[in-house]
Amino acid sequence: MNPPLDPRRIELLDPEVVAMLKAKSPAEKMEMAFEVQKLARGVLLSRIRSQHPEWTPLEIDEAVAQRMNRAER
Repeated sequence: MNPPLDPRRIELLDPEVVAMLKAKSPAEKMEMAFEVQKLARGVLLSRIRSQHPEWTPLEIDEAVAQRMNRAER
């Protein structure tokens, strides 16, 4: 069970950002989501690579895939 939301901790979106997002087509919104996923994968890849410099590229890719799959659930 989640605790109730505290309205003092909710950040409101800027009205200009809301308008810009509403104006985007579904394809543009999907492209933005893919770009965010690529960015997250790159950050995770760099972190795992720095934490495990002895790992092969295959081991790093497998660890990234495993962690990203867990995040999707």
